[in-house]
Amino acid sequence: MFGSFQSKILVSFFVFSGLLLAWAIVCFFVVKNYKQVQAFTQRLSSIHSQHYKSVGNLQYFMLAGYHQAGFYTTYRQEHIDEVLATETAIIEQLQYLVGDTVAKHIRVDAQLQRLISVHERLLSSVRKLKDIYHKKGFKDYGQEGLMRTYAHFLEDSTNIHPSTILGLRRQEKDYLLRGEKEDVQIFNRLADSQAAALSNGSDIKVALLKYKSSFNLLVNYIDQLGVNSNSGMYAKVQNTVQDLDYMYDGVDDVVSVEVQNLNATFRRILIYGTLLVLALAIVTSFVLSKALTREVRQLNRSVIRFIRSRFTDNVDELDKASYNIAEIETLNRSFLLLVATLKQTVYDLEHAIEEEKRISAELSFTVAQLQENMLETELQKQEVKKSEAKLDALFNSSSSCHLMVDRNLRVMALNDAARNFLSQENADVCCLGDTITDFLSDGEEIRFMEDFRRAIKGTSVYDERYKETAGIWWEYSIVPVKNKEERIIAVAFTATNITQRKLNEQKIKQQNEALLKIAHVQSHHIRGPLATIMGLLNIILLENNFNKGYVIMLKEAVDLLDRRIKEIVGYTEDKEEIATVRLS
Repeated sequence: MFGSFQSKILVSFFVFSGLLLAWAIVCFFVVKNYKQVQAFTQRLSSIHSQHYKSVGNLQYFMLAGYHQAGFYTTYRQEHIDEVLATETAIIEQLQYLVGDTVAKHIRVDAQLQRLISVHERLLSSVRKLKDIYHKKGFKDYGQEGLMRTYAHFLEDSTNIHPSTILGLRRQEKDYLLRGEKEDVQIFNRLADSQAAALSNGSDIKVALLKYKSSFNLLVNYIDQLGVNSNSGMYAKVQNTVQDLDYMYDGVDDVVSVEVQNLNATFRRILIYGTLLVLALAIVTSFVLSKALTREVRQLNRSVIRFIRSRFTDNVDELDKASYNIAEIETLNRSFLLLVATLKQTVYDLEHAIEEEKRISAELSFTVAQLQENMLETELQKQEVKKSEAKLDALFNSSSSCHLMVDRNLRVMALNDAARNFLSQENADVCCLGDTITDFLSDGEEIRFMEDFRRAIKGTSVYDERYKETAGIWWEYSIVPVKNKEERIIAVAFTATNITQRKLNEQKIKQQNEALLKIAHVQSHHIRGPLATIMGLLNIILLENNFNKGYVIMLKEAVDLLDRRIKEIVGYTEDKEEIATVRLS
């Protein structure tokens, strides 16, 4: 059966086709596995990006997000809630990837399980961190708000000396600023000593003890957060985030190795398959060379030429050859089919490699753009900080008082001159967010509220007032502040010390009065002696003989004129002596 020419050709063809088919199947599975690894890498990169975004939201919450009042009234804050939702989604996606890696034989399931464990730990820590921040509170909310309520009650009380309350508040603020335990100990000693001096059951003592208890509970929450130390929830969350970064880098390295191994396997299979096909073609040609005639050698030359051309020969030229032997003709057609299939396979492989290069180039370009954008953003942030510092220095260097309050009388902005002015009659320092009326006396508060109501309705107020307690004249203006929609959102207050200007005006007024008085003296008191002298001189000129009595009278008139002139000079040198000079 296998001794015939036809059977040998058929056997050779089927062996060759089977090998080529096996080679194509192997290539198909390698390419499929490669695409699966690429898809896995993309999903893992997407999860990594979500994690970076989640870390950014977490950092924002710990820096400023917990300041929002809505967080303490609704237990919701968009950044921390986004962190919790993102971490939950990441865990679900990683669990899906674990099953996917097992099914596709990607050996990173152990690393993904560790990632899931650390993400679950981070999720638990973030939930606890949110709960502690909510209990701790901020300003008027939570434990800090309760503590402030008791502190303000004690400040308004007359049964405790103001210096004691001031000392307690100072220790409280020192701890909140520096986080030192010594401030807590001093606070507790002051509170205990003052409580011992009060009668049991009194409202003041109860409030003082609650103030102390609230402060210590606030300290406990701050210790749990660990903002001022290397322990606590803050450090735990930061360490967990750092561990995740290291683990993501490790998973990326493992995936990169898997991709490299797959590429190496793909190249080896391609090389070995091609060599095997070439070897089979050569053996088949050698075995059939004796049995085949010219047509076999011609077909053999076509095969060799095609192989040496690296599978680039034109199929149309090969198709033009014709053979008389049916088996040779069949073999030729099979060869042509092999040529077309092989060229298509090579083309597909080259196309896949080019696509991989293109994707790699796009990724490199995207990374370069991201780095450039990050650098540009950082430079813009530095410029903004410099501009803010210059504006703040210019604002605080003004000698005039500048203040802006919102519609609820909360301080939105003030410079150093305004802060110093408000602190002259108040022990506390006015800060942003404080109520402005807390720093005004009763009379000042009434006048301020009248002007504030006029300004909030859209009417600007300009006036001058004299503060008797300080002996200072103030020129002030209260004008409404509008947003882009022309809606009044605040009121701006500007006050300038014009005491020196008022003193100058008073001095000018006194000088003008002195000049008027001088003019009066010149018109009445100097003109009289001068007229007398003129009359006497006329008489002397009319008489032939000089009369000594006239001369004496002339001497007296001249002396009187001299005294009046000295009095006028005295008016101009010292205006305060005008009232003491008698002009008679």
